Amino acid sequence: MEEQFTFNKRLLSEILAKYSDTYVAFCELINNAIQAEADEIRLDIEYTPTDEVAVSAIKKINLRDNGVGVSKTEFRWKILEVGTKAKQGGKGIGRFAALQMAGRLQIHTVAYDAFEKCFFKTEFVLDTKTWTGDSLDKIPLTVTYTPLEGKHETYYNVEISDFYGEDVVKEEKHRRVHKDFQEQNLAGAIFASYPEPIFH
Repeated sequence: MEEQFTFNKRLLSEILAKYSDTYVAFCELINNAIQAEADEIRLDIEYTPTDEVAVSAIKKINLRDNGVGVSKTEFRWKILEVGTKAKQGGKGIGRFAALQMAGRLQIHTVAYDAFEKCFFKTEFVLDTKTWTGDSLDKIPLTVTYTPLEGKHETYYNVEISDFYGEDVVKEEKHRRVHKDFQEQNLAGAIFASYPEPIFH
């Protein structure tokens, strides 16, 4: 199904928010998972091998939580409607914080749809390479809604890829992969940011 973003145009400059660094931007995704009542968050990072020439030290980040997910009926206003003051806890901008560090964002989620009385798997990809101009309401989005038979475990999965290279981060340092993403630093950084949820 073809969809489009809807948003308050006065807040366009905030949609691709410039967080102080990419780790802070990444934490927005964890915050969203906690708000979705997740009690398990799985993080997988594919690092670039040291002997491989690449634009970034990271190839891919995958974050998956076992929260309530986003239903088909709610997907439009929870995901595609951004920059509005009606959002609980903000303007719906945080879910796109990953675009500060990379150009491609893939979301898939399973949730129960109370209106249609069944579970749905919803999938869509946001790739900045396909963008033209600076108006998000002109970007065509293909969203796939697949009905599922029976009962299913709910989840929300975000895959981040196509990380920005030196040509970008040299001019925009807030897009550089932060040192907290290094393998030896990541666990400590996450624990320091979320000690209470981890203990619980």
